[in-house]
Amino acid sequence: MRKLWQGSALLALLLVAGPSIAETGVLYRYINDQGVTVLDRRVPPEAVARGYEVLDRQGRVRRTVPAALTPEERQAKRQAEAEQAERDMADATLLRLYSSLDDLDRA
Repeated sequence: MRKLWQGSALLALLLVAGPSIAETGVLYRYINDQGVTVLDRRVPPEAVARGYEVLDRQGRVRRTVPAALTPEERQAKRQAEAEQAERDMADATLLRLYSSLDDLDRA
């Protein structure tokens, strides 16, 4: 029942906003502060940080903009990148020292 209602609401929105959507050819889908999925010609600034999808005229998702990272997620990402850089440097050093498996076996 809920899906039927959502489908009807989407159809009504497209019928009402159809001409204006056709002008730009782009529609944005995002979740508002109340947790409701919204289709609009623009994304309000307060919703950008939560991420959104860009839809074409046929309603197909053309691009997904992910939600902004929280400070904790940014810190974890920086930490993971630093650890990966250290591993890459260690691997490069090993490859310089031991250019083949025979070199490694002799060591």
